[in-house]
Amino acid sequence: AVRLLQRCGAIPSTAQHHFDGFLLQFFPQGRGHPDTPPTLPGALPEAGVAAFSIDDASTTEIDDAFSVSEDEGLLRFGIHIAAPALGLLRDSEIDRFAAERMSTVYLPGDKITMLPAGWVDAYTLAEHRCAPAVSLYVWCDPSDYSIRRSETRIESVAIAVNLRLDALDPVFNQATVDRDDAPD
Repeated sequence: AVRLLQRCGAIPSTAQHHFDGFLLQFFPQGRGHPDTPPTLPGALPEAGVAAFSIDDASTTEIDDAFSVSEDEGLLRFGIHIAAPALGLLRDSEIDRFAAERMSTVYLPGDKITMLPAGWVDAYTLAEHRCAPAVSLYVWCDPSDYSIRRSETRIESVAIAVNLRLDALDPVFNQATVDRDDAPD
């Protein structure tokens, strides 16, 4: 029936028809956001790490980053997640909106963000800045990588660099690993 509607000119394409149905079902109020300026939390403890993210070149919402450091003879791995919820006032318009939307929707060539662009910009883990984050740290024995302890923190994380997959692929690939002089 949908193809017949397309052939008759009633709909521009079957893909658009299905996408419009998706929007009507899951975004009945539209794709927009409330006009709520971002708020940042008060001063947070500094993480004391230089974190990095790894994403594809088109990623604008950098919501996770990593750190690796040595701490008292153990390796400390950090996973840092952007924390815009720290700026949401409970039961505010933006809090209710974010709770209803729950996630960014990714689709080929498009996305529908959970939060307004100003909030995304304020909390993204962009390089050369500090950002509020929820961090999970895991301390491992470097001889066998057994976990010795873990801890979660809410803190301000310094993002050293945003690495892009297209720049990493030439260096981190099977051919590099297979080389005789590859590091262990």
